[in-house]
This record gives sequence, C-alpha cells and structure tokens, in this order.
Amino acid sequence: KENDELRAKIISLSEGLERLESDSGSDIPITEKEILEMTKALRANQLLLKQKHFDMRKSDEMNAELNTRFELEHDRRVRDQTEIGEIEKERMILQNDLESKTGEYVKKLEEFDEVTLGCDYKISKYTAEIKKLESKLEKITEEK
Repeated sequence: KENDELRAKIISLSEGLERLESDSGSDIPITEKEILEMTKALRANQLLLKQKHFDMRKSDEMNAELNTRFELEHDRRVRDQTEIGEIEKERMILQNDLESKTGEYVKKLEEFDEVTLGCDYKISKYTAEIKKLESKLEKITEEK
C-alpha cells in the first residue's frame, strides 16, 4: 500500500516536472533571478524525486524481506501441523494398543481368578477328603 502511494507521488512529481519543462518552454526565464529560482526549484524537485525513489526501493526491499519471513513462518507452521498430525496418529495407535492390552489383562485376570477359585475349591475338597481319611484311619487303628 505504501509502495502504491509512493509510486503515485513519484508519478505526480514526474508530471509536475514535465509540466515545468513544458511550461518553461513558453515562459523562458529572462532575468538571472528567474533562472536561479527555476534552477533551485528544479534541483529541489530532483532531490525530492531521488529521495522518493530511494524510499520506494527501501520499502520494496522491506516488503520482500517481510514476504520471505511470512513464507518461512508459513512453512514452519505447515511443518509443525504435519508433525502434530503424526504425533496424534502415534498417540491414537498407542491408545488403541493400550486399550487392547488392558482388555487382554482383564481377561487374563478373570482366567486367573477362575483358576484360583477352582484350585481353592479342589484344595478344600482334598483337605476335607484327607481329614475324613485320617479320621477313618484313626478309627481303624483304634479298633485294632
């Protein structure tokens, strides 16, 4: 936007200089004072034009640098978003794996509990059987 404004001002100055040149053809300065004033005005306009041209180049360079920075920042953000996407995919895979392993653990724990209950039942059954046999053995040894 600033570049457009500067360009418009430079064009306006250029047109002013052209008008000055075309006007000066009809009003040729005659006195030394008129020539001096016209020369001063011309030099002032040339300096102003050079300054505006320099400012416009500087502004163009700044815009180019800002555009480069913007593109680099955009590329960095795209890379960051891609990396975040990859991390999110990996997190989902790990989450699914965790849920699967948790399900397996719960299933194995239930199987273990069933086996433990079955073993406890068998142990108590065999313990009761052994006590019966011991009591029979005692009765038999007492009878003899």
